[in-house]
Amino acid sequence: MIKYKKASKRKYDVYIIGFSAVIIISLAAVILANNLTFALDIPESSISGVAVLNGTSVAPADFFSFAKETEGIIADFLEPEAVDVYLSGRQEVVLSLRSGRRIGETAVPLYVLTPLPYMPVEAGTPVSYIMPLDFLPMAYIINSNTVLDVVIHSGLPDYDVFLVGEYAVRIYVNNVFFYSVINVVDTTPPTAILMDITVPMGQCVAPDDFIVSVFDMSPVIDIWFYNEPYVFAPGGQVVDIGFKDYFGNISVYSATLTVLPNTIPPRILGVQDMLVQIGNPIIFRQGVSAEDAFGRPINFSVDSTAVNIHQLGRYTVTYYAKDAWGLRTEVIIYVEVLEIDPIRVREMADAVLDNILREGMTQVEQARAIFNWVNGNVFFAANISRRTRYEGAYQAMRNRRGNCFVFYAISSVLLTQAGIPNMRIQRIEGTPTAHYWNLINPDGLGWHHFDATESLPIFGRMLDRFMFTSSQAREFTQLIHSYVGRRDHFTYNPELYPEIVQ
Repeated sequence: MIKYKKASKRKYDVYIIGFSAVIIISLAAVILANNLTFALDIPESSISGVAVLNGTSVAPADFFSFAKETEGIIADFLEPEAVDVYLSGRQEVVLSLRSGRRIGETAVPLYVLTPLPYMPVEAGTPVSYIMPLDFLPMAYIINSNTVLDVVIHSGLPDYDVFLVGEYAVRIYVNNVFFYSVINVVDTTPPTAILMDITVPMGQCVAPDDFIVSVFDMSPVIDIWFYNEPYVFAPGGQVVDIGFKDYFGNISVYSATLTVLPNTIPPRILGVQDMLVQIGNPIIFRQGVSAEDAFGRPINFSVDSTAVNIHQLGRYTVTYYAKDAWGLRTEVIIYVEVLEIDPIRVREMADAVLDNILREGMTQVEQARAIFNWVNGNVFFAANISRRTRYEGAYQAMRNRRGNCFVFYAISSVLLTQAGIPNMRIQRIEGTPTAHYWNLINPDGLGWHHFDATESLPIFGRMLDRFMFTSSQAREFTQLIHSYVGRRDHFTYNPELYPEIVQ
């Protein structure tokens, strides 16, 4: 009989526990076998950062660079679950990747770019200097592994440099476009090149005298002296010149002005010989003034100590003036004290002219009328003469007779009162007797002889001595000599007189 030994309870429990463990391990193995994953192995070049314009939607697949290498991969945003495309700048995006049983994740950058609505540009900037990325300030932080294609499609001007104004440009960023405005402004002041100049003292100078060239992209509307130069002090001085363009930009440049010392003496104006009736007072300063070389009034003095208004005669008076540089000018005039009043003589002459001159006459016609009146109303008397022109003219108008000096004198006063240029001429010195006549230059026709002395008949005809030439003067001299034996009648020294018409 076979007997079985009964197993102990402890050994039985061990068997049960071991069997259960096997069962649990087997179940776990089955479960693990059904859920086993393998890490994705994708080249880094297949996934890259993304750059988009602000507000442009972004999908996970946009981060795939090469469709072939990422074929069959499903991507989702892991962090954050939804990207913020309105937040400018760089964001870190984590992608969840799945391909069959394989899963993985990767971190990539997202760049949200906010374009400039307008871009300031200085006038004169070359158009070629404007780059597409200038409109996307954040674009310069994008790494090289991010696709960014930016092109200015249209709106740039055709010329070389920008002029002031606004230019609307269309720009593409990864095939999405936006508009911006190039705002061209002028904030640059004008530039100029100046030169130093040297001028005589007193010469006016203007800013333009110093300017070699001036440049600005906008019109230069004002040029002025910041410090007005002083041209009445010899030596050098710095002159500042301001430039202002159309947009109010101002620049200042400097040059040197050198003023030469003055060498021109002052002038005394209004001085002239005087005629005064004996005993009448004289106002020597009336109508007289003095000025320096630059027209500025200065003081003057008068030395009239030699004049005796109570004695007939011819006296000298000296005017003198001294300027700020010590330059001195003197002018000598003559004062004749007469028996008659020269003002009365001029009034009598004006009365004659009122009767013989008409409105619209030329000076030649006026001179002919004066010649005819003197020649026809004054008669020759060899023993009647006067010392001065006014005394001779008075004798002619009051007594209607006199010698050649009287004829010269009345002709001179009438011609002068009529405004016709005239002067005295006389026979050359050394001849037995003196002879006086006039030179006249009416209407600017040149100087001619004028002798209104009562004419003598020569060979049965009269010599017309109104406006005769030098050649005629020689002819008349020969005729008079052959007829009356008077030599050298119209002979004179030509060096003492202006050129006379031949």
